[in-house]
Amino acid sequence: MTTPSHHDAAQRVEKLKQLLNQWSYAYFTENKDLFSEAARDDLKQELILLETAYPDLITADSPSQRIGS
Repeated sequence: MTTPSHHDAAQRVEKLKQLLNQWSYAYFTENKDLFSEAARDDLKQELILLETAYPDLITADSPSQRIGS
């Protein structure tokens, strides 16, 4: 995987956070599956990789910073 530019990484991190938060809300609040847990895990792993490459993009509200549900 090629490391994206900081700008591209920042945009992707925001999109991943949005998708993961939507999934969590639908799954835990509405009892709906928007997409599979495997897909969620893949998105979360991508988020973690981007945040590892660009630590300044890590925020307290990031799904990667949550412990448990």
